[in-house]
Amino acid sequence: MTYGRIFKIKRYFEALSNQFHKEIESYIRSWSNEMDVQSVTISYPNGQSDTFKQGEIMRHVIAHEIHHIGQLSVWASELGREPVTANVISRGLFE
Repeated sequence: MTYGRIFKIKRYFEALSNQFHKEIESYIRSWSNEMDVQSVTISYPNGQSDTFKQGEIMRHVIAHEIHHIGQLSVWASELGREPVTANVISRGLFE
């Protein structure tokens, strides 16, 4: 894979990330304690379904993001690079 192709892929994922950020920002900013206990039912093509609380889903997404930060840190270390910090403070999350 050429560097040009890698940078093209990087730009694509940056644009995708920006798009998703815009789409979910208002949802996250409007989060309330009441939303923690509101149910969401997921229906599958096979007819089965699962019901979760929105608070469970939100906390799962946060934990999964932390998992990915850990993966990046391990991979960076394996490549001899500085590990990625798991510190989410001062990352501009509320800017």
